[in-house]
Amino acid sequence: MMSPLNSVSHSTPAPCHCEDPAVAGDEAISQERDCRAPMFIGARNDNNVFALRLAAALTFTILYSLFISHSLFAASAPTSHTIIWGDTLAMIAVRYYGAAGLYPALAAANKIPNPHLIIAGRTLNLPPASDLKGPPAPQPSATAIPTEAKAVLAPPPEPPAAPEAPAFVWRKVDNIAFSVGERLTFEIKWQFITAGIAVMDIREIVAPPTAPSRPSYKIVTEARSAPFIDNFFKVRDENISYLDVESICSHTLESNISEGNFSKKETVVFDQINHTFALSDGKTGPTEPWVQDVLGALYYARLLPLVPGAEFSFPAHSGDKTYPLLVKVLGRETVRVPAGEFECFKLEPALRGDGVFKAQGRLWVWVTSDERRMPVLM
Repeated sequence: MMSPLNSVSHSTPAPCHCEDPAVAGDEAISQERDCRAPMFIGARNDNNVFALRLAAALTFTILYSLFISHSLFAASAPTSHTIIWGDTLAMIAVRYYGAAGLYPALAAANKIPNPHLIIAGRTLNLPPASDLKGPPAPQPSATAIPTEAKAVLAPPPEPPAAPEAPAFVWRKVDNIAFSVGERLTFEIKWQFITAGIAVMDIREIVAPPTAPSRPSYKIVTEARSAPFIDNFFKVRDENISYLDVESICSHTLESNISEGNFSKKETVVFDQINHTFALSDGKTGPTEPWVQDVLGALYYARLLPLVPGAEFSFPAHSGDKTYPLLVKVLGRETVRVPAGEFECFKLEPALRGDGVFKAQGRLWVWVTSDERRMPVLM
């Protein structure tokens, strides 16, 4: 009987003999194999079996070493990679180098300033791993943990910035017609009756409260009815206009109107830089550049290049409205007044509103034809 395998290794194998020499052929061979089987499986002193096992082990070791060193089986390593949507440098470092920590060095090798921002479509160079000696990966701060950014599409270029509005520049208006000290006194007549007097006085140059950096003419006009007329229609009007010396435009108009049963006190302030006005009753609104009040408009008209047939238009303000004031030069005339005889231009301003001379119907103004353009008759 054949012994179990675990006991065969501890017994001395006996030589194999066929007891029946008459047995031949396949039967003898079969018996011989049956006798040798226990020796092949369990005997450690069989030199042939030991040699076979040693050769197999050496062959496996050589082949494994060659595989690891890539001398036989490794394909040539890629030298570039085109970034696709969703790539990160850490993912690329793992794919080609097996180490995510090499992504800062890979960024440095490709001159990428921010390793957390890469652009889809860019081709990266993949240097050998031994050449990747870039700076170490940035350490997260105690207060913020940086997250790895995904590849992003290049943003569209920024639209060009809108040009800035030019800075406000005060205009320069040449003035040789009037200055401080001019005082004009007019008689107000109704047919042959002297109904009152009106005075137009450029008193001084001041810094108006509403525009303290702008030297301005302080122009004061007064209209008073005569004592006899006071019994029927008393007039006490006063207007103060602050007119910019350099630009000949209005800053403020203060009005105190009292005509019969009508009276009104009003102040209007003009913001020439922002083209707005503000009334003392709280109303505000837009105006036009270089707007004039109804009093300053007369002084500005004296500086226009007057010739017969000419027409001029500029913005004027009355109450809470700004409108174009049209001035027509009707011709030249000789005018005699108590102050003397003067060669004059006859002007027709299309003026409506409250003021020293509140126009109802047509209004004519005669100004001298010399450089002073002094008004002598209205």
